[in-house]
Amino acid sequence: MSDSVITKKALATAMKELMEKMPFNKINVGHICDLCDLNRKSFYYHFKDKYDLVNWIYYTEFIETIQTDDYEDDWGLLSDICQYFYKNRVFYINAFQVRGQNSFQDYFRDVLHPFVFLISSSVIA
Repeated sequence: MSDSVITKKALATAMKELMEKMPFNKINVGHICDLCDLNRKSFYYHFKDKYDLVNWIYYTEFIETIQTDDYEDDWGLLSDICQYFYKNRVFYINAFQVRGQNSFQDYFRDVLHPFVFLISSSVIA
């Protein structure tokens, strides 16, 4: 694993841990960096802001995983989606609270839409 990925994962772990304890709007980059013992420069080298970090967590933990799994049917994919969100429910409940510009809701909808469309197309057919 590259140093860049290790750093991103450390920041992601810190963000997830913080979001278990406090609302997203109360978390700042300093909190994230302090928790994983990195400096702000490292954070901004990898992410534009904390919104970008949340989106990266979703993309790498969820989207990349379901894209690489070979599903025999749509129900397997749907089951994995439900299990993932249940397992990470505190993080995502907090992430979905964010409204407005850079909201996770918008990113979630844009990224998940093709998968939902794929499932609904095959269920109808």
